[in-house]
Amino acid sequence: MQRRSIFENAQNTYHWRGLNVNGKRVEGELKADSLGIAQKELEKQGILLLQIRAKKNSNFFAFKQKVSCKFILDFGQQLSTLTSASIPITAALGIIQNSCSNNAARSFMTHIKSEVEKGKPLSAVLQQYPCYFNTLFCNLVKAGEHSGALEVMLKYLAAYNEKMAQQQQKIKKILLYPSIVMLVAVALTTVLLVFVIPQFQAMFASFGATLPLYTQFIIQLAFFVKIRGWLILSMVTFLLLVVVWARKKKPAFKIMSDRIMLKLPYFGVVVQKAIVARITRTLSITFRAGLPLHDALSLVAGIVANDIYKCGIDHIREQIMQGKALHDAIKASDLFPMRALQLVAIGEESGTLDDMLSKIADYYESEVNYITDNLQNFLEPMIMIILGVVVGGLIVGMYLPIFQLGKML
Repeated sequence: MQRRSIFENAQNTYHWRGLNVNGKRVEGELKADSLGIAQKELEKQGILLLQIRAKKNSNFFAFKQKVSCKFILDFGQQLSTLTSASIPITAALGIIQNSCSNNAARSFMTHIKSEVEKGKPLSAVLQQYPCYFNTLFCNLVKAGEHSGALEVMLKYLAAYNEKMAQQQQKIKKILLYPSIVMLVAVALTTVLLVFVIPQFQAMFASFGATLPLYTQFIIQLAFFVKIRGWLILSMVTFLLLVVVWARKKKPAFKIMSDRIMLKLPYFGVVVQKAIVARITRTLSITFRAGLPLHDALSLVAGIVANDIYKCGIDHIREQIMQGKALHDAIKASDLFPMRALQLVAIGEESGTLDDMLSKIADYYESEVNYITDNLQNFLEPMIMIILGVVVGGLIVGMYLPIFQLGKML
């Protein structure tokens, strides 16, 4: 029996989201031999797909063969550059294949190149890997193939993916640094409370004098952490796991948590502006691809992670299909800033909506960059102050009886 390639998706389980014939959001899972078969089956059921992806294989070998996200980003940029130089698609894929530095990426490119050489459209081949290429990417490549401007569409996609990656890096950056510093602070405080302070306590017991209230409080805190520390850590870990599980399995909880995230001071503004930039950037590129507005909104809904905005975009799409103008539908959703509404209205009136959407995205991306840079500059000294107060407070509390003893002597 011939051995199957690790990139074949035989008997995969696909998780999908879409709209039924009544326009309601539905989701589920479907087993099929390939992504194309799964899509055709859902189309027969009257489902308009927003997102479909293969469930991750738990097999260890498959995990080892996973292609990195960075390679996928580089793949889009390299393919755009090569096709812009009038290099045929198969030759471009061959060049990328030869430049691969690891076996997983080389096998991945070998399979894509062989499928394209058999006559399959690039978009159909990319659809076999929904965990790497989302519905938006595949549909825009397909639009480029149909319009005969694949190299132009790949150029737009490469620029789009690069901007989205930069935006995600910005958000991760402002979260990563404070998280690491706070973890170090918690670890250092725990070490002091569990190992260092008990040594001082034994020394203080030999004094036979009444300790200051502050020192007594720290000693009691150290005793509590030493006895109940594992219980506290277990409870915190359990709560975090429950939150992660609820966000994945309970739509109502995810909507509630997404709403809370948007209302957080300072950070909520960053999230909102980042989402608006992503939505308008995606709409801009889909308009340039020549997709109808309602189809473009369907694709946007499939890539937005925040359920508040996802539901809002679905509502906007329904309003558009009823004949409303885009800026009126966006205004009714109450999810977009006034500046974005004004520019959308100008774009619709002047017939330059794709350019206006691109300008909106540029503006809010620059806003996100400005806010995140300022936030990081603010957090660095603030975290160091907090760390100094906590650790310094513990040290002062332990040396306070020694200072008082020195005064008595």
